[in-house]
Amino acid sequence: MAEGFPTAGKRQSPVDISAPRRARVPPFAFKNYGLINVSLENNGHSLSADLHPLQEQQRPRIAEGGLSGTFELAGFHFHWGDGDSRGSEHLLGGCAFPAEMHLVHYKRKYGSVKVALQHADGLAVLGVWLTPGRDSDDSSRATEDVVLDQSTSEDDHSAAAKKWFRALTPSGKELNKQLITVNLRQLIPFDVEAFYRYNGSLTTPGCTENVEWTVFENPVTVPLRFLKGLRALANEEGELLANNFRPPQALGKRKVLYSGSNPKRHPTCSKKPKTLTQDCTSLPSLASFGTDEPNQCSGGHETSPADLHLGDAEPSLSKPLRWKRRGGCASAVVEMEDRILKVVFPGEEPQWELSGGHLATPHYLSHMLFRWGSDHHLGGLSFPLEVQLVHYGSESEDVVVVSKFFQEPIDLPDVLDSYQHTEPSKNSLLEVILEAALEVSEDPDTETQEIPAPDVDELAGDASSFYEYAGSFPGVPCLGDVTWMVLRTAGQLSRSQLQELRQLRDKHGEEISSNNRPVKPLGNRKLYLRVSNRELVHEYNTMLQRPKRDPETSSAPKTPLQHATLRLQLLCFMILALPFVAV
Repeated sequence: MAEGFPTAGKRQSPVDISAPRRARVPPFAFKNYGLINVSLENNGHSLSADLHPLQEQQRPRIAEGGLSGTFELAGFHFHWGDGDSRGSEHLLGGCAFPAEMHLVHYKRKYGSVKVALQHADGLAVLGVWLTPGRDSDDSSRATEDVVLDQSTSEDDHSAAAKKWFRALTPSGKELNKQLITVNLRQLIPFDVEAFYRYNGSLTTPGCTENVEWTVFENPVTVPLRFLKGLRALANEEGELLANNFRPPQALGKRKVLYSGSNPKRHPTCSKKPKTLTQDCTSLPSLASFGTDEPNQCSGGHETSPADLHLGDAEPSLSKPLRWKRRGGCASAVVEMEDRILKVVFPGEEPQWELSGGHLATPHYLSHMLFRWGSDHHLGGLSFPLEVQLVHYGSESEDVVVVSKFFQEPIDLPDVLDSYQHTEPSKNSLLEVILEAALEVSEDPDTETQEIPAPDVDELAGDASSFYEYAGSFPGVPCLGDVTWMVLRTAGQLSRSQLQELRQLRDKHGEEISSNNRPVKPLGNRKLYLRVSNRELVHEYNTMLQRPKRDPETSSAPKTPLQHATLRLQLLCFMILALPFVAV
């Protein structure tokens, strides 16, 4: 889903709140933040609560509190984990809460979320950390509505919050949008003057960077049955929605402000931020892949990479590839290994699980390798960057490598300058990795750099169509057998990011302008085209009902003249298509 994040940049959310700066902020002004009807929906990604249609003057809104204006509530939703050690999107001192609620507001003058998304100051989100409590409360205050006034105690407020969250507890996997009455003010903490504030983004596609974030310091205690109800929710494929949180993003030069008397620590966690905890110190290990020395291949070993042609492929119906988050570790380690940029996913248990395709059992992500330009070619064409995701089998010693291409914007001739696009936003997932890689590359005393683990499912993007063939392990030509899955849809990176890659230095201090390997003949190996759409499979089979090319020549590297011809054809096609695209 990388294509779902076109505006991602350097102000992404969530973040790890570890060193806030004190600030004096005026109190919030809440209006219509009382009893209201909402409808619950399992949207396949989260549990969301939509407001029952209200007249303009009745809509809940917030102002003051250091915000840039008045914001109206659009709705609220939840993020949670499959256990109490993870679930929240924002971390406190490197530690997560079991769940987090987001109340999404849009600036009143823009009139709607859709319009507000187009403005840099369009949204304000209140974040509330949730912790489990007892399911029962022997106080009668939990059975009646509590009206907040100067005499209301924190215990009264807590009892009321439990009542409303019991009402919000999902009754099953399928929700029929039944109306539920809640008191909005009693869903958030009693003390609303203690909070963290920073500028960031939405944490769901497209991650637009136009959010004034408020994360309340004090968590709200919810009944355990509410968390159990969240953890039982599943999507249409029967996959649980647990762990639907985005990992923390780099804070960069931003500052987190704190409004309160004294910043608190996480109540149950002793982890330190930006360091590998014991759960994150063990590195994944791959099984043995043979004993042959590089470049001394014995018979039967196939080599990689290869030039993959549609005309050589056998189309077949296949499930899309999918990555599911696992484990409690949310860190990754960036290092330069020889001339390769490598990202390792440590942890006592795997962080990411791969399924789909024709895989009989799940496979776990070990590390990622970066090649610029690409190792593999598609129809004789190479790409500026190829990221190779190396997985090991959960019940076997087989290895699966998934390749994702990234391309930069296409330069058009000067005559078409009016159609030129501006430099696209940087790929935020790659940017965090590249920043760490530059630090490792430029500092001889730094061997590794820890970063928040990137969202692999987002990085891979569209994985519904890919080539599959048997090859060798990356960087070790003769060690196999390895199943290669090369995604056909490329992601984007900016020109400046590509330049940063080419400026990385090896251990001798020399710039690594490229580190790709020459393609090898595919020979008699089968090349499969895996597609998730049955009609497309039929169309490909119909289109490919023609004499096959000689396998010994079909995978041979293209000559410079052939490359130039292909690029000229592509340019001509673009020139012809531009008038239609521009309309």
